[in-house]
Amino acid sequence: MFEKTLARMKELKDPKRLQEAMEIVATEADNLVPIDTGTLHDSQEIREGVIAYTAPYATFVHEDLIARHPQGEAKFLEKAWSNKRSDFMKKFME
Repeated sequence: MFEKTLARMKELKDPKRLQEAMEIVATEADNLVPIDTGTLHDSQEIREGVIAYTAPYATFVHEDLIARHPQGEAKFLEKAWSNKRSDFMKKFME
């Protein structure tokens, strides 16, 4: 469902606006991502309306609800979207 929504959004608005809106969520994700060496934090990419962390262990860190981090937390992408969804929509629909 998310993929269909994203595809429709791409049709309705220009890619530059989508990129700017995604950067709002990406910035929030960067504030929430666990940091040990910085590799995971530095692996963030935004492509075609998708925010991804490309470090090989990114999914594991994102999904591990048991691990405790001195900085950051699990589910950092989901929480970033939840925290910034309305800001994303405002920017995107300008």
